[in-house]
Amino acid sequence: AGGRVVFELDATTMSAGGDSGLATGGALPEEVGRAAASACIDQVARGGVVDHACQPMLLTLAALGPQELARARIGPITAPATRTLRLLDDVLGVRFRLRPQ
Repeated sequence: AGGRVVFELDATTMSAGGDSGLATGGALPEEVGRAAASACIDQVARGGVVDHACQPMLLTLAALGPQELARARIGPITAPATRTLRLLDDVLGVRFRLRPQ
């Protein structure tokens, strides 16, 4: 048995962000909630508005959607997000302009 908790934040920049925690056997709901909240705060502190695990999905949706909507702020780029960027370039010919802030 397990459970999941998801946190979502609304920033003043009109962006949404969040993080989640998955309960494994024996984990108390309070522990899962604390871990998810801590991960969410960590992402915000790093300037991100999306969970590190969701970076590849965000990049894919941005590549498939209208260019006007393809702007997002993420924390440090993860290895899976880097692989996704390369795949999007190879398959769709889509390249992103990335700039640190």
